[in-house]
Amino acid sequence: MLVALLTSKSWHAQFLRYFLIGVSALAIDFGLLATLVRAQYPLTAAVIIAYGVAAAFHFTFNKFWTFKSYARPHKQILAYACIVIITGALTVLIVQYCVVMLKIPVLISKLIAVALTFPLSFIGHRRVTFGT
Repeated sequence: MLVALLTSKSWHAQFLRYFLIGVSALAIDFGLLATLVRAQYPLTAAVIIAYGVAAAFHFTFNKFWTFKSYARPHKQILAYACIVIITGALTVLIVQYCVVMLKIPVLISKLIAVALTFPLSFIGHRRVTFGT
């Protein structure tokens, strides 16, 4: 049943695959963010760099596995970048607010930001980037 769900083109299957890729991208994001913060990069720069690297992974695996899109990527990359910029800006604002105003540790703040931006990201990529 799980194999069938992971290979299906249904909305539920796409959501599950998107979630799995998202968790993997989050691990990349968190690992790199933690490393950059320990290396004393400025917080905003560390969040942006980690998010960008994770986004490149996220695009590639979602294009071919989650949404099974084999169309030429030039328009998809532009749409993906727009959604990443929007959700990335929201992520930076949320992390900054949580760290500075609420005194929440950086990685927990990042987790909060990801949870809040996840629905917008899935819907945006499903509808706009990959048009499914």
